[in-house]
Amino acid sequence: DISTKKFARYVERWLLKQRYIVEYPQQSDGRRHTVVKCSPVDLAKELPGVELPGRLLRLAGQRVECTDEFPLFVALNGDRRVMGYSFLFVPREVSWHDCLPVPVGEARETSSWVEEEFRGYGVRGSLLADQMAYCAARGLRFTAVIEGSNRSSFRSSVKSGAWVRQRNLLIKILGRNVMSVTTSPLHVYVLIGPRRAHR
Repeated sequence: DISTKKFARYVERWLLKQRYIVEYPQQSDGRRHTVVKCSPVDLAKELPGVELPGRLLRLAGQRVECTDEFPLFVALNGDRRVMGYSFLFVPREVSWHDCLPVPVGEARETSSWVEEEFRGYGVRGSLLADQMAYCAARGLRFTAVIEGSNRSSFRSSVKSGAWVRQRNLLIKILGRNVMSVTTSPLHVYVLIGPRRAHR
């Protein structure tokens, strides 16, 4: 009911957020659309004639200083319209992203988006399939952090073969992330400085 959903959103925003850390297999048969891997800094050159959504341009602009760590995957339809996109975070050293450490040898899916008119057509599955192939070719473990309330993303990931590796709790004080707790094995991280992300 509406009041229960409102209360759940309030808890997630201000007190406690549950998330899943999922791991993907090395390969998938989910590719149904054309996916182009490109560098955030050279989008216009690598996708000539493609109208790039403002949200994608903003995200790419935030990553131009570390393009090797953020390969970008873009799904296009037959008219070369952007249907969706997804970045990978591939750190060169242990780095913090989204309130969790990402070790060397791991690629973390991040900032995935499917344009509203193309949802329900397997776009995210196509993006994941190409990201799996990219990670497999480089010997990278491929993971993602999915919010517990994002059921559609969770279902899409499971459909692509992912499994829950760990659960993660973000503990907040007045909406500010202060601790990140993972299970199996148990780790408790105090979020200070660059460890903190506003989610």
